[in-house]
Parts: sequence; C-alpha cells; structure tokens
Amino acid sequence: MANSASFKAVKQELENTLTQAQIALEEFSTDLKNLTTIERCIDLISQSRGIFVLIEDKGASLLTEEMVFLLNMLPVDGIADEIEIKKQFEALSQAMIILPRYLEYLDSAPVDLPVLLIPTINNIRKIRKLALLKESYFFDYHISALKKPKSKAFT
Repeated sequence: MANSASFKAVKQELENTLTQAQIALEEFSTDLKNLTTIERCIDLISQSRGIFVLIEDKGASLLTEEMVFLLNMLPVDGIADEIEIKKQFEALSQAMIILPRYLEYLDSAPVDLPVLLIPTINNIRKIRKLALLKESYFFDYHISALKKPKSKAFT
C-alpha cells in the first residue's frame, strides 16, 4: 500500500491537512471557548480519516477515528478538570506528531505496519476509558487455515 500510486497522490494533501489540524488544535488549546477552531480541527481529522480509509490504511484510519472521538470529548465551555484537559491535549498533540512521521514511514517502507500506531491509539483509548488494543490487533489470521488436514493414512 505504501508505495502505491494512490498513496503517493494523497500524501502531500494529508500532510497539509494534518498541519492545519494541528494549528487548529493549538489555537483551541489557548481559547477553549473558540468553537470554530475545534470544529475545524475535527473536520480536518475526519477528512484525513476518510483518505486513510480510501487508501486502506487500517492503523491511521483507526488512530484518526480515535482522535475525532477524543476531540469531541474536549470541553467546549472551558469548565472541566484541568488535569483531564491536559491529558487530552497531550494525547492529541502526540497523535498529531506521530501521524506525519507515519506518513514518512509509509512513503519509504515496502510494507504497511499499522502496529506502529498501537501505542498512540491506546494512549487515546486509555483517556477515553476504553479497553486497550493488543499488539496483535491488526494481525489478520484465519484459524481454519491453521488446522491440520485430516489424513486417512493415519487412522
């Protein structure tokens, strides 16, 4: 997937969109009553998620989905526990730093490794008080393919 033409075509647009989302998040962090900036950030991350879904990047799709859920949890009235708000902004900021680096990785790697995003996804899920994902979450296996074939020679 990483070296596919579809990824190459959208990489620059994704980078620009994520940069704009990061700026919107920073603006909102300085003024929690400015709903325009948080709405813009949510829209930009949702747009990024849609692109990741289209290019079939499961890890980045899930991370951006978790980010949107967390963004929607942010207090828009400025009334909330300061420690919780700080944790939320730290997790979102970390994700905003990780995603562009992950794009760089995808551009240079021969294979997509969504497992690289599990720690960042779990950081957000922990704040959202959801079960953490296992490292094997993106590992796609089929038990039926692992079963031993029945042979009449040994019966």
